[in-house]
Amino acid sequence: MSKIKVILSLCIAVFLCASCGVTYKKEEISQDLQALIKKECGLDSNVVVIGKTLYLDIVIDKFISNDNKIVFQTIKTIQTTNLAIVRVVLSSDSNIQYMVGTAFDKNKILAFRIVQNIDDIKSYFYMRISRSDYESRNLIELAGGSSFAARMVNDKHDITKDEFVGRLIASQINMMIRTNLLYGALIGAMQMQYIGIKGNELYFLVLGTVNSVVEPIIQEALQSDLESYVNKYQVSFNSIKAINQNGKVIFNAYLS
Repeated sequence: MSKIKVILSLCIAVFLCASCGVTYKKEEISQDLQALIKKECGLDSNVVVIGKTLYLDIVIDKFISNDNKIVFQTIKTIQTTNLAIVRVVLSSDSNIQYMVGTAFDKNKILAFRIVQNIDDIKSYFYMRISRSDYESRNLIELAGGSSFAARMVNDKHDITKDEFVGRLIASQINMMIRTNLLYGALIGAMQMQYIGIKGNELYFLVLGTVNSVVEPIIQEALQSDLESYVNKYQVSFNSIKAINQNGKVIFNAYLS
């Protein structure tokens, strides 16, 4: 995931150029972004704007491989794509708030998604938040398997702030598991999935095995993230309920 952090940090580098004036008209932003991706990546893309959310999809034929050159090229393509999204949105007169870049293989077996909040990018550039704070606002989602990947690709709607923060918390928990070798060994393939918000409660689905060793690690992380992100964003929820596939509540977190 460290390479992904580099990708996201590089997005900020384009802000200086992008903030100089209006280059892309909101009425033509989809066509202009598709043309830019074709020029810089040689790939066809699909761009859809729904409310204040922009979605860009690209298909990468060889998404994963044992060949390091192919892996590097995939990372470079995702990097270039996300830089293009930021450049176009920040150089436009649109009111886009969330930018969603999704890369997936042609059979939709594996999908990778980065969701960016325009306000977070601006706050980092203007030094209102630190780099570590900015990185803690990175929303990264990975879906494996035909049903999960296809669902990710096909799910396009106008993202709300509450939803963004809810998915962000789930993303940070999943990234903690994937990037920390000790946690990864203990927790294994456990994953949090955002379900939705009902009243003032945020709901997650817990996939994988949860045992007495895992429980306190995840409980502490959920409690800490809830308090942290409610302070960073003004949201409507103040508690988390994480349930398993049988509907049983496994984790609870409340604002102290």
